[in-house]
Amino acid sequence: MRPGGVVIVNTSLITRLPRRTDFLTVPVAANELAIAAGSGKAANMVALGAYLGASGIADLELVKGIVADTFAQKPKMVGVNHEALARGYAIGVEKKTASAVH
Repeated sequence: MRPGGVVIVNTSLITRLPRRTDFLTVPVAANELAIAAGSGKAANMVALGAYLGASGIADLELVKGIVADTFAQKPKMVGVNHEALARGYAIGVEKKTASAVH
């Protein structure tokens, strides 16, 4: 990991956070948030949302559009994945904002 980067830690599976302080660590209970969004299979979308929120590398709405296109044949999964992205995104933005204050 290079200094200034972002690492997402799924605290549903990993309880130990990195000790390094030269990058932003975003702890997120991805499995639990995915289940709350509608499917445990959406944990990757929670993590992606957290990364987007913390890094600002891509616009959330753009990614939601890609997800909608990708899952067009499974409309239920579009909603679940959008919710999972949004939940993760909120955590990423919160962590980024909190780290900027310190």
